[in-house]
Amino acid sequence: MPESRDVRRLRRGYEAFNRGDLDTVLRSVSPDVEIRDREEIPDPGVYRGLKAAREVLVRNTAEFEGYRIEPEEFIEAGEHIVVVARQSGRGRTSGAEVAGTIVHSWHVRDGRVLGMRAFSAREQALAALGASGHDAGRPSPGAGCTAS
Repeated sequence: MPESRDVRRLRRGYEAFNRGDLDTVLRSVSPDVEIRDREEIPDPGVYRGLKAAREVLVRNTAEFEGYRIEPEEFIEAGEHIVVVARQSGRGRTSGAEVAGTIVHSWHVRDGRVLGMRAFSAREQALAALGASGHDAGRPSPGAGCTAS
């Protein structure tokens, strides 16, 4: 099945992020968006609003050279899309290579991103959606798609 419009939009957002085009990334983001860090990182934050979203993106890209997020799987669950991705980069200060899985759970309604919550594992994101009453265990169109 073809990808949904929201999956295509998110895919283009990741591509724009990897090019450093933050304006395109933020184009579909609601002015009152809420972004939540992974809970297991030191001092996880909750960021509200478009200005805060931009600051998070700028901060994340400033800390690393060549930082990229490559989507590997999209799972649709109602108004949520879970994206399992591979992140990589090199710490600007330490020079250490960083690579691993990052999972984003996007809340999308009428083509607008209302929120994003980060996780370290696919199972965490799906469990969080399951706890909120969504059928997140079943991939839908666009699931398993790889970035190109």
